[in-house]
Amino acid sequence: MRIGIMMLVAALLASGAATAQENDTQKAGDVAPPDGFRANRSSYSAIMDVIRSRQAEASVSEEDLARLGEMQLEDIWRSLGDYRSNYVRGFRSTQPGRRVAGRALTMRFLPPRPDLVAAIDQLAAEGDWDRRYYARAAEEARPGDVVVAELGGADGHVLFGGMGALGIRLRGAAGVVIDGGSRDLAELVGPAFADFPVFARFFDVTTTSWLGVEWNAPVRIGTATVLPGDVVVFSARAIPGNQHAIERLMNHIARRGARVIDDRDKRVHVSGHGSEEDLKMMLSLVSPRCFVPIHGEYRYLAHHARLAEEVSGGRATVLLAENGDRLCFDESGGWIGKPIRAGRVLIDGTRTGEVADEVLRDRRHLAGDGVVVAVMAMNAHTGRIEHDPELITRGFVIDATTGALLDAAAFKLRALVEEASIEERTDQ
Repeated sequence: MRIGIMMLVAALLASGAATAQENDTQKAGDVAPPDGFRANRSSYSAIMDVIRSRQAEASVSEEDLARLGEMQLEDIWRSLGDYRSNYVRGFRSTQPGRRVAGRALTMRFLPPRPDLVAAIDQLAAEGDWDRRYYARAAEEARPGDVVVAELGGADGHVLFGGMGALGIRLRGAAGVVIDGGSRDLAELVGPAFADFPVFARFFDVTTTSWLGVEWNAPVRIGTATVLPGDVVVFSARAIPGNQHAIERLMNHIARRGARVIDDRDKRVHVSGHGSEEDLKMMLSLVSPRCFVPIHGEYRYLAHHARLAEEVSGGRATVLLAENGDRLCFDESGGWIGKPIRAGRVLIDGTRTGEVADEVLRDRRHLAGDGVVVAVMAMNAHTGRIEHDPELITRGFVIDATTGALLDAAAFKLRALVEEASIEERTDQ
């Protein structure tokens, strides 16, 4: 099998750089730019000239943008018509659950090289703007704008850090979308940026080095094309690691009979599944005698159960079951029977066969660092602590200092458990 390797080499000849089609395009009648043209605030785009001449500028009010911030993404997508392919996924958000809808302020970046750096410096001096595009956005963005930056995608570079983001936020921009990366994640997820989400492919500690080469010109964001002034809507789920505790809290609230509504589910929709109206239609067509909602978190099941009761007018038997509940049916109907044991099961034993590398690696860590195991006796039914925590250590030297530390840790452990809800203590 032959393997072809293509290498792209950029080089300048001693006599100066020239494009491959320079002579041909001159014959075709290229027009030299007038003096001062290249110092324009926005980068010239022949494509944008054509687009603007062929279609009237759409009027999008602030009320329209506010509505886009409330609508379900599925409803927005269905209304796009021939523009449905202009959709891209794969971003992380610094403010989970927040939606951004605004007009795009676009910028495109390229990796640096000496001649490009010199050209950018000259253009910035002629146009009297900051060559750092994130700093320029802090001076020129309009309130409500969404900064959209093309920065190489997942293999690209970072746009800014906390200080750069703060400048854009203080200017009044609604948020930033980076087809690339950002620094200072710990700052951007904090309360100072609660109303200013940053969507990026990744977050990294590297400093900014790529150069802004086009301002307010068409950019490519993943598989989507974004034109300057486009109305863009970005929405993202929580950063992995934060969501589990929130989901668990919502389930506990729902078990107490409360109706849980968050900004992701204002119409109660599980992504990829039927919407509320679809579920109502299904219930109306089937008219079930018994109905058991399945799939999803407990709050979704509870809402689905309420829909069934509403549609059936109380005629259907709705069984809202959890793990371990027994569903019983006969000719008279259905009911939830005596529960069976469900949940975590701990087994004691050994296994034979080859030991994987990761197991050996874990054992080396345990041998070098030691291990602390906390044991606490709790009532499985009431969640009450039956005995003070006991900390078992292996690989530690126990002296006066470490002994006091272990006593304090046991006290802290008990306090944390006592703060937990009954569901958490009983593994529900």
